[in-house]
Amino acid sequence: MRVVLLVADSLRADAPGFAGGTCKTPTLDRLASEGLRVPLAVSAAPWTVPSLSTMVTALYPHRLGLYRWEQPLPEGANLFSAFADGGHRVASFVFDPGYLFSAVPDAGVVGSSQQLDAVVDWIDGCDSPDLFVFVHYWGTHFPYLDKPMTVPQWSSLSNQVVEALRAEPEVVRPKLKGMYQLAIEKMDERFLPRLAAATARHAKGEDGWLIAVTGDHGESWGERGKVADVFDLHGNHLRDEVLRVPLVLSGPKRLRGKIRGGLVSLADLGPTLLDVAGVAPLGGKRDGHSLFAGGRQSALACSMADFVAKPQPPANPDELWTALCLRTPAHKLLWDLKSSTRQVFDLTADPNEERPLPPGSGEPAEGWAELDRAKAEMVCAPPPDLAEERLRALGYLG
Repeated sequence: MRVVLLVADSLRADAPGFAGGTCKTPTLDRLASEGLRVPLAVSAAPWTVPSLSTMVTALYPHRLGLYRWEQPLPEGANLFSAFADGGHRVASFVFDPGYLFSAVPDAGVVGSSQQLDAVVDWIDGCDSPDLFVFVHYWGTHFPYLDKPMTVPQWSSLSNQVVEALRAEPEVVRPKLKGMYQLAIEKMDERFLPRLAAATARHAKGEDGWLIAVTGDHGESWGERGKVADVFDLHGNHLRDEVLRVPLVLSGPKRLRGKIRGGLVSLADLGPTLLDVAGVAPLGGKRDGHSLFAGGRQSALACSMADFVAKPQPPANPDELWTALCLRTPAHKLLWDLKSSTRQVFDLTADPNEERPLPPGSGEPAEGWAELDRAKAEMVCAPPPDLAEERLRALGYLG
């Protein structure tokens, strides 16, 4: 089977047209209507490194402890190696091959997703009927510019925009939201139709292809009273606007016209893709499982301190992790590890998480115990061994 996973950076669950959003997304709407869509899908982290690591290992971020692009995945099967072992040709297109998956040879990084013609041409020109391609689309990432940029260029521009947002939030925020909407619409109009067509070409029969579209996390613009100064605009809290994402799988007949109710974690995405493609599942104990293996009652998410652009790495898990949350269909349990504050939100009565309730206000009885276990299991992966020249080239040293 030809399988393509498109991860649009910062794509909120409420943005696409099929979800009631203001973005005009006819291509994604069509894929959703013709395939399987998940109304309640949540990321395992509010920024890219831990989220994608969970997506390709089916392990929650707190078990991985990854915080830098250059860190390898733990030993053992991952989504890339599983597809390769199943006879699929594997390739990845990332925002910059020098960063994302640069220490993951299994990913088979062959180019930048910022060169959209090259992405489509590569998939279109590959005549293998068994293919797995991972595409991390960066055009929807802050500051939402539809042009290739180096990471230093992006960082400089992002800092300028954040400063403007901090200085005049009521003026800058609406403009950013408009740019965000336009970026999503450009992806839907210019890239997604060609990607879907290239995915289906050379497939073995009409059931021989699958395209999955999701986000690695959502997005925010400082509406909760604090403009983010780390992790762009999304990585410093665990509210639903930065955790909920759309999830659409389209292609095979078994998926057509389906709505998958209940709660889904992006930890479940990799096992689901393997299941649909008929590839052997990931071995060992995993936090994610195929959507066709039953539902889940809760999903974990974590946030961490900003060590991405700092040469001095954290020494232990207590320095790395800042917050944990447990998401159920009706509740969110939020634990700020730095202040030791625990909050409960009734998402049915308070979907915007504005009125925290005291612990013991009707949340699942096992919820806090599950978070306690996660806290005890938190790890911090060893830092990548990078020479000073490499750190400077990556922008980590001035």
